[in-house]
Amino acid sequence: MKKLTNFLNLLILITILSIITVFITSCNSSSGNNIIGGIGGSGGSGGSGSGNVITLSLNSGTASTPVSQANNVNNGAASELANGLLDSNGNSLFILGNDSPSGAGANPNVYLFKFNPPNTFNGSLTIDFTSGTNGQFGNLYIDQDTNNIYAMGGYNNSTDTDIFVAKIDKNNLSFVNSFGNGFPIQGVVVLDRGNYETTGRLLVDSTNNVLYVAGYNNQGKVIIFKLNTNDGSTVNTFGSSGYTEIDVDNDTNTQEFATDILTDGTNLIIVGEQQNGPTINLMLFKVNPGNGSVVSGSLKTINPPSGDLFIAAPLDAVILNNKVYLGANLATTGQSVLAVFDLNNNTASYFTFKDNSNNDIKIAINDVYYPGTGNIIYLSSIDTNNNAAFIKFDTSNNTGSYLTANSTAGIWWGNVFYNNYLYVFGKLNSSSSSFTVLPIQNP
Repeated sequence: MKKLTNFLNLLILITILSIITVFITSCNSSSGNNIIGGIGGSGGSGGSGSGNVITLSLNSGTASTPVSQANNVNNGAASELANGLLDSNGNSLFILGNDSPSGAGANPNVYLFKFNPPNTFNGSLTIDFTSGTNGQFGNLYIDQDTNNIYAMGGYNNSTDTDIFVAKIDKNNLSFVNSFGNGFPIQGVVVLDRGNYETTGRLLVDSTNNVLYVAGYNNQGKVIIFKLNTNDGSTVNTFGSSGYTEIDVDNDTNTQEFATDILTDGTNLIIVGEQQNGPTINLMLFKVNPGNGSVVSGSLKTINPPSGDLFIAAPLDAVILNNKVYLGANLATTGQSVLAVFDLNNNTASYFTFKDNSNNDIKIAINDVYYPGTGNIIYLSSIDTNNNAAFIKFDTSNNTGSYLTANSTAGIWWGNVFYNNYLYVFGKLNSSSSSFTVLPIQNP
């Protein structure tokens, strides 16, 4: 897809590593799909040009010794993607990652790690239901209810790519056998509608015992599945048999790519990219959680500066005080971007950042994390030297700080804040087969 081509261009242009999903552009037929178009409307452009520039101070946080875990990780792993969360019951982190082993017959796997702050791994589960090269891979997403973790990733079935969801017991890190019908294994559901499906994100609604899986396909349409959390079955009142496929502007010249799914308490919120030829905008639109229809007039887009394009963060966005915060980068300049969709007044804008010497901040934004209280969010990943880096942003007054953790060159993705530490997930170049957590104190 063009999205992935532009994504690769970003990596080359700013020489930083970010997530690459191999996405093949064949157009398989997809019978029985519920295709929605048009009712979202064209929305409006929330911002363009240079955006608003914010000067960031230097953060006073201190990187601690990285903590690595090599057990159950394929030797020779080339990259390990990572997304995590704080256990709602206590002080443990659950982190989802995957490897990329090389060589003939290599079988990439996904791993769920339990981590006890500040520096102890406490168990792991390998998600592997294939053999040979038909493996499990990122993009990876994780959510939870009281007793369970829900892990989502991609799956290569040798014909095309699908999405899998696994339900895992928090206490013993084992698959919940009642989830799914036993194929491919107990505790795992594979979602396939005949196209190349790529993951966007997972959202668990524990109040109603359902979950939503958002992503996109090789036809350039947003896709959403709705499942029961108790057994993994589809909720047939949603779309067509628990699935909807959305062309939000009813325009065959544009392609939409969902990178996250959120909720404002009433509607589902889809954020990501909208591509029209060489131009990539950031987008947001709303979906009715009951039937899967697009909320009329809800589409909102943000245009990049002339001659540039946006690359949306592949992991989480955040909703706070009825504003949606989506991380991104500008492909040509490499500048860090924070987009803000204000649901209160239906406007959208974005920020770029400079340091105190008026230099552009060029941290690759892979994840945005909200600790659950206060007004602070954290935008994480890596700088132009592949060191772990983050931006701390105060949403109450649009101020912030940034930090690069020197001597931590590697591949860094998601982050979680807990008890005065920011934990960044990925791996060090010096330890190619070890999954790593980098604690940063007092960020």
